[in-house]
Amino acid sequence: MAAIIFVPTALYYVRGRERSRKPEDIIHELEDLARQGYKEVTLLGQNVNSYGKDLNINYYFADLLINIEKVEGLERIRFMTSHPRDFDQRLIDVIAASNKVCQHFHLPARPVVIGY
Repeated sequence: MAAIIFVPTALYYVRGRERSRKPEDIIHELEDLARQGYKEVTLLGQNVNSYGKDLNINYYFADLLINIEKVEGLERIRFMTSHPRDFDQRLIDVIAASNKVCQHFHLPARPVVIGY
């Protein structure tokens, strides 16, 4: 079974700035899902890599992934959408060291027309 968990929410132009959920709320939700038998979760947000920047604590998306890795019963962690602007070396290192984070990335792209 798989579940989708919303991390940063709200589109700026529609509802205001992104807001990050408290890390402990996300972890508790994932622990509950794991107890119910869910094996895979997808963290979903407008830009998950910007997670935590609005929390006023020193806790970011890489920290969240480290803590989700510890949730017993979860086997796979996916996330989308990432933005290259916030995809830093620490996040890359956490993903590379993880046994649960799937090593694929969903990056936004826009078509470009040259010479029109």
